[in-house]
Amino acid sequence: MNYQIFLHRIALATLISFALGTAKAQVFIPDTLERQALNSLIPGIVDAVGIMDTTQTGIADLDTAAVQLSDIYLPSIPSEFIGFKYLDSLKSLTITCNNNYISSFSVNGLPAGLKQFGVQIFNGSIDSVNLHDLPAGLQTLVVYAESSHLAFGTMPDSLHYMVATFQDITWQGSVKTGSLSLDCYGPEVVLPAGMARSMFVMPDANDQLLDLSAFTCDSVEFITGINSFGTLTVQGWTQDMTKLSMNFFDDHLKLCLASFPVV
Repeated sequence: MNYQIFLHRIALATLISFALGTAKAQVFIPDTLERQALNSLIPGIVDAVGIMDTTQTGIADLDTAAVQLSDIYLPSIPSEFIGFKYLDSLKSLTITCNNNYISSFSVNGLPAGLKQFGVQIFNGSIDSVNLHDLPAGLQTLVVYAESSHLAFGTMPDSLHYMVATFQDITWQGSVKTGSLSLDCYGPEVVLPAGMARSMFVMPDANDQLLDLSAFTCDSVEFITGINSFGTLTVQGWTQDMTKLSMNFFDDHLKLCLASFPVV
């Protein structure tokens, strides 16, 4: 082989390797809210044109993060976070949306080692919250989004504790958790497939229909507030249910219950 051709190929391979490494190290963050959030955790990690440096030295030192999105008034636009998965030292992450006018909120990608994840939506204008696939080793999940349609992708089977407040809820496949707590605001809630040792359900809508029949849980507890009205219809109970506790604190609430499972 001609020596000059050999050197040319070596140089080309080096250039390609450098380019691929640079592309991996630099990620464009299109969402201005996420740029602000990331820079609040690690100043300068996202530059003025939205390029995130995923090799920034501060990433290794960040194991716990709480992000507050407040006092941001945007004209009803969707917001999608894609950069948090590069914060690969994170073990605990909480994101709070407060006093803003985004129409939907999404987190697409989280660090593989994340153990605790929380999202709090204190804003009635956010119609949907999509958290996509969750890390396989996640242990605690807390989501408060009472005015939103709550969606997940693939759920882990490692959860110890899951709390969700929502209008309705969907996920792909099945979820497995030790304890499941649901605060349901929608008129019709059909719980997707899954398994838990115990379930706590708080119906918060008047004339609400609940279907728990796709879920497996032997211990279920219901509780309602003092201002509950209308009719609560339970269309289907959890599979393998052997213990049911119902605590209602308002005489105005009517019940329409499916037949109890035979065990």
